[in-house]
Formats: sequence, structure tokens, C-alpha cells
Amino acid sequence: MATRRYSRSNSSIGGRLSRARGWVAGIAASALWVAGCGGPTQSPEAVFRQFESALKASEAHRFDGLVSRNTLDYFRGIQPWIVRGDAESMKALSAFDRYMVLSVRMNLTELELQDWLDWDALLRSEHAVDAVSGYALDLLEDAFFRVSLGEVDSVNGVTAGRLYRQGTPTGLSLRFARENGWKIELTQFFRDQFDQQLEPYLSDEYRNRDLVWELLTAQRGDRADRSLIRSRIASEETAP
Repeated sequence: MATRRYSRSNSSIGGRLSRARGWVAGIAASALWVAGCGGPTQSPEAVFRQFESALKASEAHRFDGLVSRNTLDYFRGIQPWIVRGDAESMKALSAFDRYMVLSVRMNLTELELQDWLDWDALLRSEHAVDAVSGYALDLLEDAFFRVSLGEVDSVNGVTAGRLYRQGTPTGLSLRFARENGWKIELTQFFRDQFDQQLEPYLSDEYRNRDLVWELLTAQRGDRADRSLIRSRIASEETAP
């Protein structure tokens, strides 16, 4: 794989994840960023530039102020599954949700049990947990590696711009929602990307096979370890 456009300022896994014990301290920073983030007149292009800037600087606390309410709900809702979901409970998830859970776990294999327990404790606490935070950095960097946004248009109530990788169309678009200013529909982007990547596996050749695992194996190779299907917290194997 080519060297990523975005580089991290922290080399430790704790810095990449913004470990669970540090997220509570980051909540205030996120709130301040949202309060000071642009206004209703800000353009979709400007929001995307801010997103690029935050990603390049690994400033994960900025993401929540740049994404839509649907994205916030989705990424908050999926975190308990990332931490606690096991093979049995994840049968209730859609193919897309399973893909997201396992993709994040594959990026966090250096975490120790205590890191996962700290994250779980935060999720069970009364604190407002950041939605799109440090745990998603690798996922975002892979998705937006050398990606640029084309012209943004509004058609039939949908505002979106095509995405290009080094000048070549990716076949994907990035949608924006107007919610007290323009926000990125990040969850919709990942759904569209998943559908695009899964399409080659919808043939008869893969009938009766786990398509999500086939896709992950093709993308991640040896990193697609079946142990990642187990709950990340050994003492609790219950559904989220």
C-alpha cells in the first residue's frame, strides 16, 4: 500500500485511539469546537476542507462538529458493538454494520484488555461520548487517502459532490446535510463505499459464503483474523 497522505503526530496506539480514559477530558474540547465551528452560511466545500485539516492533523475531537446528526447517531450507536459484540450477538447486525465493527477492530489490534475495559466503562457512564473520535482515524485515513472533492451540486434535495482519488473518479460521492450549517453525511459515504466494494462478491461464486469476511480478507489479508469476531472484553460476552 502506498504511503498515506495523512500522517499522525502520535506514534503510540494510545495517541491514535485517544484512549478511553482520555475521552472524558476531550468532551469539553469537542463542545468548544462545535460552538466555534462556522455558521449556517458555511459552504459544503469549506466543511470538507475543515474535515481534511482535522484528519491530516489527527485532531479527532473536531470530527463531531463537522458531521451530520445521522452520522453522530450511527457512530455513537456502533461503539458498544465494537467493544462488546461477539459472534452470536453480531448475527443481529446488518452486513454493513458487521463490516464497520470488524474494520475498526482490525485497526485496533494493539490495544490491551484494559484499554477496551476503559472504553466500555466510558460507554456505560453518564458522560456524553464523542461519536467519531480517535478509534476511527485509521478507517477515515484509508477511505480519504489522496481524495479530493469535486463540484458540489444540489439535485432533488440532495447536496453532494463527486470524490476523486488523484484526479480519477472513485465512483463515490460525498453528501452534505444542512443542519445549522452544512455537515458531512459520513455514514452514507461508508454505506455507499461498502456497497461498491461488496458488488464483486454478489456472484454465484460466493453463494453461501460470508461475504463480509470474504471482503475483509481480500482487503486486509492476514489482519482478518477470526479472533476479531469475539468480544473485546473477555469478562463480558453479552450483547450490547
